[in-house]
Amino acid sequence: EMRVVCVQFSPVHGDIPGNIQTCRDILETVKHPIDILVFPEMAFTGYTFRDVSHISSVLEDELGPTFLFCRELARLYRAYVFAGYPRKEEKAGDTGLETKYFNSMCIISREGDLIRTYDKSFLYETDKTWAHEGRGFITLTLPDLHPCYNVVGPGICMDINPYEYRDASLFEFATFQSQNKTNIIVISANWLVSKGGMDVRDYWCYRLRPLVGTDTLVIICNRVGSEGESVFCGHSCVIHMK
Repeated sequence: EMRVVCVQFSPVHGDIPGNIQTCRDILETVKHPIDILVFPEMAFTGYTFRDVSHISSVLEDELGPTFLFCRELARLYRAYVFAGYPRKEEKAGDTGLETKYFNSMCIISREGDLIRTYDKSFLYETDKTWAHEGRGFITLTLPDLHPCYNVVGPGICMDINPYEYRDASLFEFATFQSQNKTNIIVISANWLVSKGGMDVRDYWCYRLRPLVGTDTLVIICNRVGSEGESVFCGHSCVIHMK
């Protein structure tokens, strides 16, 4: 048995404290331990930003408000926690301090420690106004997660689409995870309502086609609500690819 909770909600744009409180209130109904707790992409900030100056007030480092809240939840529920947030990275380079911005996911252990930060590799048009591409897909092993499901592949929304929508015959994310023998995939998303009428869950399964027939579990946490003309479709789910 594995207990999974996806927090699907409609964040208020730019209101990190308010959105954290909303999620705190939602989770008050959960009275038992959790194995995996997942929040959407950029969970507490909202998603649509015009440029770097527009998003600058909600950018975080790896130990910012998102980490602090997730650490609290990890310890409370003895859960691995996955949550999306916009990240500012400053590193010394050849020409001085170099600053980059990423659409990121923090991965927190049951003890509340930061295990890894994953940065979105395939950017959607909304990301490109401020974010840099991540450094590639990853997997990680969480030995005490579950006897059968402990090789985890994190992803963020557009990652499961073909790069730049260039070649729909390519399944880069799913192929990478298949080659690395991932058996549980965790995706944080801000997926929009489809204009084509296709059930988004059918589309997600299609984009994960290299994993069809395997024992892989896919957890997708997607937000609801709207920002301007962007309407998000929800449909958070757990899919057994077998």
